[in-house]
Amino acid sequence: MKMSEAAIEWVPSWWSDPAEGVEPGSVRVARKGRSWWRGAPFWLDVGSPSFPDRDLTDVERVLQMFLDFHAMVVRDGIDPQVLHAEMLKVEEYRQQIARDIPGAAPTEGV
Repeated sequence: MKMSEAAIEWVPSWWSDPAEGVEPGSVRVARKGRSWWRGAPFWLDVGSPSFPDRDLTDVERVLQMFLDFHAMVVRDGIDPQVLHAEMLKVEEYRQQIARDIPGAAPTEGV
């Protein structure tokens, strides 16, 4: 899916009271409007319909995606490999990561 269609939802690893059935450290990338908590309160999200779309260039959107990835890992304790596996659902993520990382988009013409 395109980054503009994606919402990232997560519960920090240190959060003591997540929604029922959602473990601390959980993360999910899904299409906007398809929360895995189905309306239950969750701690943090990026790209959800509740957030106003900002006027960003494509480069700024990619930069913001990696800044969000960093914050989720460093600040919120999300396992980087778990987050990476979820982020592979986002086309722009697959296109921007190093080509030798499993899941990266193939380079055109190679």
